[in-house]
Amino acid sequence: MISYQRCSDLSKSAEMTYRNMRPYYEYHSVDWDQAKILEQIADLDNWDILYEGEVIGALRLAFDGHECYLRDLQVSEEFQSKGIGTEAI
Repeated sequence: MISYQRCSDLSKSAEMTYRNMRPYYEYHSVDWDQAKILEQIADLDNWDILYEGEVIGALRLAFDGHECYLRDLQVSEEFQSKGIGTEAI
């Protein structure tokens, strides 16, 4: 079972996003690095996804008036394909 907490370490969260997205960035020649990711996520509502108390993912939300948008969902590679992303949504 997963749980959530407000992001406790935004730099670590950005690092996970970079690790997960790096193949995409390289394939599409996107010039992003961890610092740029950190800059982009700083103003979002950032949540850690926890499994048995360990941070294994990130959920990022943006709000516009009365609407909420899922801006990003990341799950650490070793926890992917286990239904965690689906449960998080």
